Amino acid sequence: MATPIEHKVTFPAPLERVHAAFTNEQYWDDRIEAVGGAGGRIDEFTVTDAAVDVKMVQTVAAENLPGLITKIHPGDLEIDRTQTWGPLDPAGNGAAGTFSAAIPGVPAKIGGTVTLTADGANSVMSVAGEVSVKIPLIGGKAESVAVEQLTRLLDKEDEFTTEWIAQHP
Repeated sequence: MATPIEHKVTFPAPLERVHAAFTNEQYWDDRIEAVGGAGGRIDEFTVTDAAVDVKMVQTVAAENLPGLITKIHPGDLEIDRTQTWGPLDPAGNGAAGTFSAAIPGVPAKIGGTVTLTADGANSVMSVAGEVSVKIPLIGGKAESVAVEQLTRLLDKEDEFTTEWIAQHP
């Protein structure tokens, strides 16, 4: 059974500026450098009329991983992530996207949706998804640890985004 993920953040910037960041290649390059770990990289950045797709790899050094995770996967953890953002809707009320993550060699999946909406002069990003770890006896515990770690990462990415938008008017 999967464990749900819910995360919400308010950015002190208008919807158009936040969406512009999420669809900007420099934003992603800067973000992976800031919070992607030593081996973090952007593998693909694709822009079409329908969406912006980002494929990236993030790394977490073994010494920064909880013990349960190092039992499942010894050594540094390399996480393959994708994020897709669609265009602003025609009325300018928001945008939607998806996210996923996988760890090569580990029977785990993370995925879900993201939405970006206006809230006055601010923007709100909501994340809804789930973590699934298919390992007998410890899968549920591993899911809880993964959700905790993912929430910390999302918080770091939110802080980065707030600063990046302030520095790129």
